[in-house]
Amino acid sequence: LVRDATELEAAISQQLCPTEHLGSSYSALRALRKLIFMEAEKLPGSPLLKELPTPAVCHHLYSRGPDDLQSPHARAGLSAGQYSVWLDQHSEQEALERIQATLEGMPQAVTGHPAVEAMSAIIEAAKTEE
Repeated sequence: LVRDATELEAAISQQLCPTEHLGSSYSALRALRKLIFMEAEKLPGSPLLKELPTPAVCHHLYSRGPDDLQSPHARAGLSAGQYSVWLDQHSEQEALERIQATLEGMPQAVTGHPAVEAMSAIIEAAKTEE
């Protein structure tokens, strides 16, 4: 993923325009590259969170979570593609509610996992920013 992002950045800057002209999309791409290498425990409160949509950060953290942690699309009985369409049609707040419902319905065995704890803290912080 990091390599793909780096190659995308290089292709854009070489073929289209200086990446600085891309604004928030470029900032998000750079923030994602940094986020991938951060420890889950360090994500809550990180300045990188201001560059990325909160649901995107939480979805990334699912990839770091325990195997028993059910994804929001699986919990809803949707394919990944259907869930992607759902995300496009709903607000960030609705996505966070779906993610939080998944966390609340998880088995007790996965509570305390760093990725789960980070997601919970990030969602709570997003609620206070509303």
